[in-house]
Amino acid sequence: MQLREIERQVYEQDKTKDEQIKILRQNRTKLLEEIHSKQQLLDKIDFMIYELKAYK
Repeated sequence: MQLREIERQVYEQDKTKDEQIKILRQNRTKLLEEIHSKQQLLDKIDFMIYELKAYK
């Protein structure tokens, strides 16, 4: 998700501060899940590199 899309969601219409915070927290959670998923992939790739180097 792009920052502009998040900003649009937060500032469209007349949202209360609580609603805006809820939207930001939801987006933060999604982003953190994406980061975690990417980290797992990175760890697996690093392990594959390690294995290939170890068994030359």
